[in-house]
Order: sequence, then C-alpha cells, then structure tokens
Amino acid sequence: MTVFKNGILRESSIYRRLDGKEKINKRQRAQNGKYVITAGANSSELKSYPITYDMLNLYSKEPVNIRKVYSGNFESTLNIEKIGDHKYKVSLPDNSYNYYFYRDGILNEMEIHHTLYSAKIILAAK
Repeated sequence: MTVFKNGILRESSIYRRLDGKEKINKRQRAQNGKYVITAGANSSELKSYPITYDMLNLYSKEPVNIRKVYSGNFESTLNIEKIGDHKYKVSLPDNSYNYYFYRDGILNEMEIHHTLYSAKIILAAK
C-alpha cells in the first residue's frame, strides 16, 4: 500500500507472508520532514524527504525524466537506468534486477531477474 498526497509519499507499507510465516511487515510514514520506518517493535528514521516516486509507481507511470526510485523493501533509493526508448532497468541491492518496458506511458512488460529465478510479466490485451 502506498499513499501519495500532492505528489509526496505520505505513507506506505509492505507485508509478506510465506508458508504461514510473516516474512516482512514494515511501514513508512512521513513525519516532520522525514520518514519514520516501523517494523514490529523497532523503528528508524529515513531522511530522504520528500519521496516522489517509489517502486509501485513503476507499475502505473513511466519514469520519464526520473532517475531515482525509492524501495521500501530495501529502505533506499535506487537508480533507474534508461536502456532504450521506453525501456528501463532497476538494479536491486541483493544483486537482482528488473527491466520495465512501456507503451504509451503504461507498463507493458516486466522482466524479473532474481538470483533464484527469472520471470516475465506481460500486460494482457483487453
């Protein structure tokens, strides 16, 4: 879940459960010009304020003239590398990377290259 207000990330959360076990449960919330990150009883601060583009935005809006994307999962800002017309690459800190391909500003195809697997997601025609 991600909430933007006036183009600035206000709140986001990540929750993953695998085989009945909680793998990640993290929340970021804007407060007083910074982000407070809460994971269980632990909290930390992220001073990268304001965040205007995060990983979920890649699914809905082509990153035209945008060179950085915030990853709540990794709690860091990642580079967006333009590799061609409407084609971008985001390298992740765990040595994985993703390719994003857009048509008319809409994500049309995504390639995921994880250390354990690869996958391709293609927008189906209506």
